[in-house]
Amino acid sequence: MHANNIDHRDLKPLNILLFNNADIAKIADFGLAKEIVFENVKMTSMIGSPLYLPPEVYAGEAVPFKGDVYCLGLILHYMMAKDLPTLNRHVKPGTFDIPKIYSDDIIDLMKKMLKKKPEQRSDLKDLFGHKLIV
Repeated sequence: MHANNIDHRDLKPLNILLFNNADIAKIADFGLAKEIVFENVKMTSMIGSPLYLPPEVYAGEAVPFKGDVYCLGLILHYMMAKDLPTLNRHVKPGTFDIPKIYSDDIIDLMKKMLKKKPEQRSDLKDLFGHKLIV
């Protein structure tokens, strides 16, 4: 998706479809997706599902592709903790802690995906090199 310059902008569990006993996952609902034509573009529209918005969207400075990585990190957090830190209204986006009950590898992966500043956040290409991603 990102290799084809497509920024989804609405990744959440409802938009991930599982097939073949969850061996295959596909991303759905590209209604808010945007083709990124220019490098270094910032998007100012605040769109997406509120519980899965990356911090930079609230600041009106969304960076293409990095928001998708943040959303995937929230989905991973939700899968592991069965809770979203964004459900707590007192937690500002990007300021929550990752529970220490998980393996060091899961914590490392979540930290790379959930960095508050998009320029510090890993991109999908980097994540595919992580030892937990097959």
